[in-house]
Amino acid sequence: KLSFDSARYKVIPPKSNDMKEWKEALKRAKAQLEHQSARIVNLELMKRYGSNAWKGYADYLDQFQKIISKNLSEAKTEIREMNRKRKASQLAIGPSITSAEEKFVKYAYKNNELHIVCLELERQVKKLRALAGKS
Repeated sequence: KLSFDSARYKVIPPKSNDMKEWKEALKRAKAQLEHQSARIVNLELMKRYGSNAWKGYADYLDQFQKIISKNLSEAKTEIREMNRKRKASQLAIGPSITSAEEKFVKYAYKNNELHIVCLELERQVKKLRALAGKS
């Protein structure tokens, strides 16, 4: 398990005159000094270049936002045009679909009537065969 040892950045004086404790304390003091030096350098760099970097980043974000907005607008326009064409196509084909649907219903009704007539004729044929078989 890896963990961050924050104790190494604390400057705590040794509690005894043991040389090993003094070396550890000196090691921690040097680490703290390096850490503070790095922070000072970073703050100086930020003071010198930070505002320009942020301005440049803000300009970049503005340009990026404009590009994204333009792309979004173009996509919305394409979608509207596609929907308009789809609607026009559906409206144009509507009467043809309605006519085909009416023909389907008409033929289905006719088919049903023919089926009923066929059943009646089959019943009559059976009856006639039965009568012919008795005579």
